[in-house]
Amino acid sequence: MFNMVRVRGWSQTRWSSWWSIIRIVAQAGRAVPVAALRNLVIGLLPLGFVVATSVAIERVPALGRLAHGAWGPCSPR
Repeated sequence: MFNMVRVRGWSQTRWSSWWSIIRIVAQAGRAVPVAALRNLVIGLLPLGFVVATSVAIERVPALGRLAHGAWGPCSPR
């Protein structure tokens, strides 16, 4: 089992730390939400790249079927 007093002490320390950050953000003005949104977008870019790459790779066989025979027969002359 875990020690409840120890957990309470940890959570109170953690909450006071977050509360001090929240008070500073309120004074910082508009730059903080803009920076947070920018960081969120930058963080999501790799996920978008992975999804776009997987969609592109998924479409490759279909492109091969469409182009089959477009260059003529593959037999040597």
